[in-house]
Amino acid sequence: MEEVLATLPEKGKKREDAITRLSHVEALLYLAHHEKGKCKKAALMVLVGDTV
Repeated sequence: MEEVLATLPEKGKKREDAITRLSHVEALLYLAHHEKGKCKKAALMVLVGDTV
């Protein structure tokens, strides 16, 4: 999981977009718990199968 998280951009729209392309469920769960704002929403939306 650490390798997946390390590939994400630091912040902003690029990070949000990268999160929406993730398919690693464990990393998405981690991000949904630890991110804030739009990045958290992006992780949650991917987990529920909706598009951002």
